[in-house]
Amino acid sequence: MRFTGYEKQQFAKRPTASVEAYEAYLMGIYFWNKRSEEALTKSVGYFQRATELDRNFAGAYAYMADAYAMTAANRYGERPDVALYERARAAATRALELDDTVPEAYLALSLVAFNLDRDSERAARLLKRTVSLNPNNAVARLRYGWHLAREGQLSDAVAELRMAQRLNPLSAHHNTSLAAILLFARDYDGAVGYAQRAIEIDPNYYTARLNLAEAYEMKGMYADALAELKKLRGSPREDAYTRAYMGRLLALSGDDGEARKVLAGLESQAGGSNALHYNMALIYSALGQRNETFRMLDKAITERIILAEVLRFDPRLDQLRSDPGYEEVLRRHNLSHLLPSTAPLQRPVKAEAAQTPAVVSWHTQGSGLPPRKP
Repeated sequence: MRFTGYEKQQFAKRPTASVEAYEAYLMGIYFWNKRSEEALTKSVGYFQRATELDRNFAGAYAYMADAYAMTAANRYGERPDVALYERARAAATRALELDDTVPEAYLALSLVAFNLDRDSERAARLLKRTVSLNPNNAVARLRYGWHLAREGQLSDAVAELRMAQRLNPLSAHHNTSLAAILLFARDYDGAVGYAQRAIEIDPNYYTARLNLAEAYEMKGMYADALAELKKLRGSPREDAYTRAYMGRLLALSGDDGEARKVLAGLESQAGGSNALHYNMALIYSALGQRNETFRMLDKAITERIILAEVLRFDPRLDQLRSDPGYEEVLRRHNLSHLLPSTAPLQRPVKAEAAQTPAVVSWHTQGSGLPPRKP
């Protein structure tokens, strides 16, 4: 393995003279890598302890900043958690005052720029700075890949997330992130493989099961997709989004009655959890209710919940993209730049064996709603 100039510099550095501070820092990184809200909260505690023991510990401030920013980003609220993002900004700024080569400080600031400041250009510059500092930083590669997806550069995004997974192949998060981008690239077999790998690494990894279920759905394996979601029942991460996805799969399987029961339950919750409107749009789409589908999609976009990469590439929207109602909703929100400008998405070109991104174009076959089992 070849080390970058940045990595050689880091090996030569002594991040702290305090053994106790360094141990707290390592514990913080351990929980930071888990990425759940509970684990991130624990990581902040350890990083705070490290900075109390050594006020000049730049790395601890940088990781603390990113833990704050990830906690805020993972809540997906209608409004950004300003307090958490400002804590992230303050900690990252302190880290860079001490050492302007700490990648995690730039990573944290990129999340603040994108989610709080709504400045995607600055977020991109910060991510590029992180990658230039350390090309082997897997998290930087992963986040830059998602930025490229938001910008519509799907092939480049796939390449970045493949690199992130290769740099950290034992990370459930990196494997399931690659599965997610492969879903967008219509490489469903590849998505199944990486989601399964993530589950093998961490059987309790919630997002991996959701991604695996979606890959099964796109392959028409509705029973297998439902089985994956049922494994989440009773888990701490089972939530309204899991139930909403189950409602969609029930509808696609032809069980309209149960799907409508799920919808009725979601209707009572949607006012307090606005991100549900996108999931409800997907259920209505599976039920063949066109007007309700676009009404919910309109609400979801109004709430600023749906990311650009989802509107561009989510395969569950494929059968809606040729409907004039889809174009009408996007134009209403000044999002016409997300409409397909070239021939729409073909079925996937397999890229896994060659380890190169799938080639995609926009699908033009037919119109209407997703296929359902007879």
